[in-house]
Amino acid sequence: MAMKDIFNTAKEENLFHRNPHWLGGDGASSVDLGDGRVLWLFGDSFIAADDNSTRADATMVRNSIAIQTGNDPATAKMDFYWRESESAPPSSFFPESGDDTWLWPGHGIRLDDGSLLIFAMRIRETDHAADEQPDPLGFETVAYLAISIDNPDDNPADWHLQTLTPPDNQAGIIFGAGGVVKDDAYLYALGVRDAAPEKPVYAARWSLDSLAKQDMSGAEYWCGDKWKKNIDDAVPLFENAQTEMSLHYDPDRKEYLCIQTSGFGDTALTIRSAARPEGLWSEPETICDLPKSENKNLISYAGKAHPHLTAENGTLLSYVTNSLNIKDIFDDEALYYPRFVKFPAKKY
Repeated sequence: MAMKDIFNTAKEENLFHRNPHWLGGDGASSVDLGDGRVLWLFGDSFIAADDNSTRADATMVRNSIAIQTGNDPATAKMDFYWRESESAPPSSFFPESGDDTWLWPGHGIRLDDGSLLIFAMRIRETDHAADEQPDPLGFETVAYLAISIDNPDDNPADWHLQTLTPPDNQAGIIFGAGGVVKDDAYLYALGVRDAAPEKPVYAARWSLDSLAKQDMSGAEYWCGDKWKKNIDDAVPLFENAQTEMSLHYDPDRKEYLCIQTSGFGDTALTIRSAARPEGLWSEPETICDLPKSENKNLISYAGKAHPHLTAENGTLLSYVTNSLNIKDIFDDEALYYPRFVKFPAKKY
């Protein structure tokens, strides 16, 4: 499969340009809801007041969602959602908690009882004045949580959102942003210890029976030879991970696959494989290098797979291109939309 075929995804990427009020969003995780419906989860998103607005005139909300109807992005319908009222500007679909934090969605999954579970990161701005070496990105992740929705087949405006709190996580591991899968008994979530320079990734699991009762207190963590309830015993599966990755089971290969980007400037999409969510995981292999730019401020990240989408000659992968200079986002509105890559099915 030639490189021009891997990146020839303009028809699929048009999915994100169907609503003139939604002018781009971060993250871009997708969840198979069944019956040809796919949920998209976005972080910071630009919402325009009218059909002719630009990003400079738009409101940035901390998260938004979309429902794709039809599994082929080239032909599917796409409906975007955020919160609106007549007396206030647009606001996040998953509301802020009233303190100085907000939510960025991670991954989600449809459970056997029909409910939808979405993991989310609780984020706050960093205090540059207090830091000897302030974070150049200007934010930090302080916790993770999950949101349970018992009526995901209804219009998202009518969804019942219930926050579920997992056990205290003093280790700072953000489970759910690194991907989630389930088998007959458990839901598994990968998470990165984001503050550690090695960027190690860990595995947690919950019984499906406990999640059906909306109880996340019984989390277990992979500790190298067995699952234990003490997170202090957890051992990393591998290092050099990204906060946002994807995890899915490939029935043809009979393996779990983890897709991520490596690096930020000159970035590649990479793949790891394992027989089980907890590993042992292979060393990363490069799928493809992402397009380079002369603009050194541009960064690409959040590489993810979307195996439930229909794509000719393989699986669709996505990534996001952003800039460390906010002016670039306003000047070049081709940035900050999810981009697709076609993962050749027979290459690995």
